[in-house]
Amino acid sequence: MRKLTLKIGKLEQDQTSYLTAFWLWIRQIGKRRPIPFCRICIGELDRAQPLCSYLFSKEVICHVCKETYFHCIYQKLTLSKYPMWVLYTYDDALESLIYRYKEQRDIALAPVFLHDFRHKIERRYAAHTIVTMPSSEAKIKERGFHHLEEMLKEIRLPICPCLRKTAPIKQAKQGKKRRLEIAAYIELDPNLALPDTALLLFDDVCTSGSTLRAACELLKQHPYPIEVLVLSVHPLYVENCGQF
Repeated sequence: MRKLTLKIGKLEQDQTSYLTAFWLWIRQIGKRRPIPFCRICIGELDRAQPLCSYLFSKEVICHVCKETYFHCIYQKLTLSKYPMWVLYTYDDALESLIYRYKEQRDIALAPVFLHDFRHKIERRYAAHTIVTMPSSEAKIKERGFHHLEEMLKEIRLPICPCLRKTAPIKQAKQGKKRRLEIAAYIELDPNLALPDTALLLFDDVCTSGSTLRAACELLKQHPYPIEVLVLSVHPLYVENCGQF
C-alpha cells in the first residue's frame, strides 16, 4: 500500500489511515482553541468527551459542578389550577449557588442556571411571552442587575416585566402567615400592557408557592393561557403536590 505523507504543523509522519490524520488535525485545532473554564469553580472544563461535544459544545460548567449543584427533576406540578414545570430540586447546594449569584452579585453565573434547558424551553414555549417575578427597584439597583432577566438572556423568547414589587420585602425571611399576605406587595405595572399571547410566569425558587399564586391571581383576567416555569422547587412542595 502506498503510504501518504502528511505534515501537520511541525509533525511529519507516514500514515496509512486518513482517520489517524484527521484526529491529528483535530488535536492541532484543539491547541488553538481558548481553554474554556467552568463559571462556578473556575477549573478547566473536562475534555474527556465525544468529538462533537469537544468541537462544538458551549458548556459553561464542568461535570463535577453540574453533579454538585444541579439535581434535575424536570417535573410537571400544579400551582392552584396552573401547570407548573420545575427543573431542579432546591437543596443546600443550589441555594448557596443562587445566593452567590444574587447576593454576592456574581453575574458571571447567570448563564449556568438555564443553560441545559434553553432549547427545550424555546421549543415548548415558542408561542409564549415570559413574565418575570418582580424584584424591588431598590434591590435591582443594589445588585446592579435583574437576576431573572439575566438568567433568561440565553432564551430567545420575548419578556414582559409587567409585574412590580411595591416594597423591598424578602419572602424567605417571612413566616408562613406573612407569605400568604405577599399579594399586597405585588401589582401589575399600569404602564405596561399584557401581550396578546400565552404567558409563562418565571421564578428562580418555589418554596410555598405563595408569591407565584399572588402573581397568577393578578394575571388571571388575561384571556390567553398561563403557565409557570420555576428553576427550583423545595422538596416539601413536591411531596405535598403544592398543597401548602
